[in-house]
Amino acid sequence: MTWPRALGQVPIFFGQRPSGRPMNADDFYTSKYLDVSNEPLYAFGHGLGYGRFAYSDLRVIPERVTENDTIRVTVDLVNEGKRAAEETVFLFMRDKIASVARPLLELRGFTKIALQPGERGSVEIEVAASDLRFLDAGLKPVFEKGEVEILVGPSAEREKLLVQTVRLV
Repeated sequence: MTWPRALGQVPIFFGQRPSGRPMNADDFYTSKYLDVSNEPLYAFGHGLGYGRFAYSDLRVIPERVTENDTIRVTVDLVNEGKRAAEETVFLFMRDKIASVARPLLELRGFTKIALQPGERGSVEIEVAASDLRFLDAGLKPVFEKGEVEILVGPSAEREKLLVQTVRLV
């Protein structure tokens, strides 16, 4: 669930479509609230636990993807907290340019990992490339060539996500 900062933000969710005037706090003529931040109070996946996890070394194989491939996404984590803890790792994707407007983030998978204080670990999430099909303007499933961002992290908060781009061919 995405938790709004103010009632005027409802409905707010991580999978919203891009705007023709994306928010830029420094530009008066973009889509933004005048009295409150555009960002939600708590992004989808936000949670507080006993651990503090650091993400690193995002690896995505293959870098050039056909419709019959399976995309393997691996990321390393370390529990920097003082207690044993469990972390939920989210995998989002974003089609940068498509024939129809695509969501800013699409949840494509998640997994959990439990680590002791100071312990390191890796998680792997697999996604069938055929799952990247979407309905075109004629409502037919299409696997469109182009670049897709793979984003991995603890929530839908863009600043906390590791990003790597793959090319659909």
